Amino acid sequence: MSPRLWLLVIFACVGAFAPSRADARTAETCAQGFLDTATAARPESEPQVAGTHRGSVTCGYESASGYSQAAESDTALLQGHLDNAVARFNSVPGGAFTDAQADALVNNPQLASAFRGERIDAFFRESVGNDSALDHLELTPRGQFGPDVFNPETQQWWDATTPGQWDAHVQKYWLFGNGTPLLH
Repeated sequence: MSPRLWLLVIFACVGAFAPSRADARTAETCAQGFLDTATAARPESEPQVAGTHRGSVTCGYESASGYSQAAESDTALLQGHLDNAVARFNSVPGGAFTDAQADALVNNPQLASAFRGERIDAFFRESVGNDSALDHLELTPRGQFGPDVFNPETQQWWDATTPGQWDAHVQKYWLFGNGTPLLH
């Protein structure tokens, strides 16, 4: 085939699959109709929605307007459990490492940060799992993909991490909904 014929075939294919302006207007009208219907069907009122939550500028996130009061309450409870887990780890001189971790640190001191994170995670999960006020939340089992804590009804998730690792967690778990860091 000549180059001109190939070019003609390509233009014909592109034209066949490219939407027309009329198609684009129709899609825009349908989308606007859906948004109008959805907004009218579920208007948000002051008792249901908290004021604008500013999030954490340090971590580079800002929650949207309408961030629920329940999520803020859950966040406060979860952060308290994380703070207690860190305090529990730090309560033992040199850190609350397992015997196997302490033995491994003798020859591999560079593992201290990873082992510290593992112990804090274990203490955090134990504490959250025993808190009946958080029974509506799900803890992702260790070794399975997912954020540490997830609310399937609101698509809100929380993950215990350090400020420097938060962006990686957002990239990893974005499909679970809106994420909130629990920082240590």
